[in-house]
Amino acid sequence: MIAKKYTGLVLVLGFLLILGAVVWSTTRYFEAIALTQQTQVDLYTNLINQAEARVSTLEKQVGLLINDNKNVQKQLTEEEQKRKLVEQQRTAEQLKSQQQISQLTKDLDAAKTPNVIGLIQTWRPRVAIVACRVETPDGRISESRGSGVLLATSPNYIITTNRHVVNYSGYDAKHCSIQFPNDPEIIIAYREDIHPSSDGVDWATIIIKPSAKLAAANLGPALRCDRKAALGENIIVLGYPNIGAVGDVTATEGIISGLEGLYYITSAKVERGNSGGAAILAKENCYLGTPTYVGAGQIETLARILDQGVIGTQ
Repeated sequence: MIAKKYTGLVLVLGFLLILGAVVWSTTRYFEAIALTQQTQVDLYTNLINQAEARVSTLEKQVGLLINDNKNVQKQLTEEEQKRKLVEQQRTAEQLKSQQQISQLTKDLDAAKTPNVIGLIQTWRPRVAIVACRVETPDGRISESRGSGVLLATSPNYIITTNRHVVNYSGYDAKHCSIQFPNDPEIIIAYREDIHPSSDGVDWATIIIKPSAKLAAANLGPALRCDRKAALGENIIVLGYPNIGAVGDVTATEGIISGLEGLYYITSAKVERGNSGGAAILAKENCYLGTPTYVGAGQIETLARILDQGVIGTQ
């Protein structure tokens, strides 16, 4: 009975020992698993912390890059604005320079191009019709017609014309009638006031008593050129031609084509009746000399102008 009693007890104790061992082993197993899992969790946590640290660092770097990019963009914007401002200033300067060059060109052209209308208006009141009557000893009468220019007004009013207008075949005119534009009064000059050149050159002077209108004009002495004209310079010839408009001053333009002794050769047309008129050097607006009709036809292709330097008014 005792043996059976202890046997049962031993079995119970054995069972309890086995159960305890199993429980202990199981506990240790799960503890090991839990330790492994915690280790892994700690490892993952560490990795996560490292990743977060790297992300934080990258975010800071990205932030710096963004700030740098903003600064660079700001600098680029400022530089672009500066470039546009400089370009605008350069364009404005170029436009201003172009305008200045254009104005200088216009001024230069204006300086080179004479005001023909102004020249004609200035000289027209001085240019007169001259008609002379010559009587020869044998009773022949000749009348000649030409133009004249008022050169002096003090102490006498003196006009100049061509010698062949006031002299025919060596005989001086008995009298000449002179009439200025827009002046109805005809001025008469007699032989004692008519002075053909004594050197045989084709010029003459006539002393006149001015009409009331001529005196009131206060024209003063004519501006005579103080230099020789150069080849190619522009001139204007004023006079009263026998062809075309004979009732008023006619103007023709041309250039100095050559020189021939005391004469200029010009391309300006000089017709009968223009003889004794005014040849004006356009650039200087001065009296260059007296046009002379050569007589190679009704219209002389290349006419001559007697240099005013040989024409006296004393």
